[in-house]
Amino acid sequence: MSAAGKPEPLRRRLTAPTIDPDIGASELTEHDDDDDEAVATPPKQTNWAATLIAGGIAGGASRTSVAPLERIKILFQVQGISAGSRPVLHTSVAESLRSLVQRDGVRGLWKGNGLNCVRVVPSSAIQFGAYALYKQLLFGAKAGQQNLPTYQLMVAGGLAGATSTVCTYPIDLVRARRTVDFRDAVPKNLVASWVDIWRAEGAHGLYRGVLPSLCGIVPYKAVDFAVFDVLKRVCRRNKIGVDEKGDCRPLTKVGVGGIAGVCGMTVAFPFDTVRRNLQVATLKVRHEEKLETTMSGSMRAITLNWTRPLNLYRGLWPNYLKAAPSVGISFATFESVRDVLDRRFEK
Repeated sequence: MSAAGKPEPLRRRLTAPTIDPDIGASELTEHDDDDDEAVATPPKQTNWAATLIAGGIAGGASRTSVAPLERIKILFQVQGISAGSRPVLHTSVAESLRSLVQRDGVRGLWKGNGLNCVRVVPSSAIQFGAYALYKQLLFGAKAGQQNLPTYQLMVAGGLAGATSTVCTYPIDLVRARRTVDFRDAVPKNLVASWVDIWRAEGAHGLYRGVLPSLCGIVPYKAVDFAVFDVLKRVCRRNKIGVDEKGDCRPLTKVGVGGIAGVCGMTVAFPFDTVRRNLQVATLKVRHEEKLETTMSGSMRAITLNWTRPLNLYRGLWPNYLKAAPSVGISFATFESVRDVLDRRFEK
């Protein structure tokens, strides 16, 4: 209060209303109310264009790099019902590689990969974008925030996986059938394949096997995303594989992503096996008996007809060989491309 009885104008304020002993002196600096630069920097906003583009590039790069192992994994899962007069019995990764090269040539190792990329590029873009969106909408996470609880990361990851699966499932269905089709009975044109399925099986045929897909993708992506973010946090905290800025190096991200992929795949693999068998159940097969076309029936047939429940994990080893580098490359590529695009868009 001034001598004239008028209040003095308030010119200065503290950034914190109370003094916390854990806060350093540098954090209690004074700011001028009239100084625009004293206002706190607004939280970083998610660059959705960069996120979606980086997600698509990451998906295409990762799947193309491991396409031969992806094909072998599917053949392991569905062997015995593959279309063709003499389906190959796949007992090892090396033997499967040799038999496929003899049958289809080296290019045959990438059979179905073009269609797989048509599915994976939008699926990966949706997945990474949805993961950021769900963290923001459900838990108020800001772009780049690293300290969400693990259960929140799992919820966001599971929902992101479900969203991308529903959006791209009809493409995955055709890709799976083409992968095991040795008679070229499946049309090479994607739209023509959808029309054939629609006519033969009805509209619901385009989503045959979607239930086990969702049952598998939700825990898979929940574990996948959460383990990756948590391990990145651990690496930063303990300065393991980080650069001078404290960020994880690309190779660190590949390794951390590989661990995350293996963990997620172990949880979800039985559902993936059931999904693949349901997807190809209506192809011409060498068995005369009727194949199961429901989730419970397929799971029962796999465990009983193949003599043991562990057959639900048939093909897990080649999938480990695929999942570790694939997921690692995907995460590392996504974050590297996103960072480059973020800087470019900021300019």
